Amino acid sequence: MADSIISSPGTPSLSDQGTKLSTSVPIVGKGTFSSTVPAFTFQGAENLGLTQSSNNALYFVYNGTTMTMNFGLSQFIIPSAFIFGISPSDPSSAAADVGLGRGAANVFKITNGSTGGGTISTPATTPTTLAANQNDYALAGGTGKSYFIRLAASGAVNITGLSISQVDGQEHFLVNTGANNITLTHQDALSAAGNRFLCSTGANIVLSPNQGADLLFDATQNRWLVFKRN
Repeated sequence: MADSIISSPGTPSLSDQGTKLSTSVPIVGKGTFSSTVPAFTFQGAENLGLTQSSNNALYFVYNGTTMTMNFGLSQFIIPSAFIFGISPSDPSSAAADVGLGRGAANVFKITNGSTGGGTISTPATTPTTLAANQNDYALAGGTGKSYFIRLAASGAVNITGLSISQVDGQEHFLVNTGANNITLTHQDALSAAGNRFLCSTGANIVLSPNQGADLLFDATQNRWLVFKRN
């Protein structure tokens, strides 16, 4: 099959450059500069391009700066010098005010879209008010398994375990928003082993009204690790 020529509307044909579908394939290109992408030279008045090279890499090129995105190994990879920016409106007219990037090896960074910091927000899950003790509790009536879980009970109740298809490292913050005590029972056999609470106190943890506890699932111990916030 003969090589194909790709042209960009309103710009000279890439055939003028002798660039064809080969090892490095220009997909879209317009501008006047030579990028660092192999065999990709722009012609015209603007400086914008997109090309594919070896190792499943996709190159976005603007004003001579190349940003590589690698789709190999079932991953989407960008260089550490870049962030994913999120704009409050049309990004052509509004700068990003949230940025997601690399802080260091194994460190995920949230910014204000520039060099300032950011934070996270997770809508609360508010399950149905508890009227009895709960074994292998699945957050009945809740709206998803958010990090932030608001609990309430019509009387004093025990929760012996949490069953929400948990995975290693999964975290939640439980808050008692009601008027009655909610007790997280320590190593209680009334719940399945992988749903039980391993309380840092070595005993049951009682959440009085407005008190909370951090939960972290440890797949090695096959338990929810529970730490009360006083």
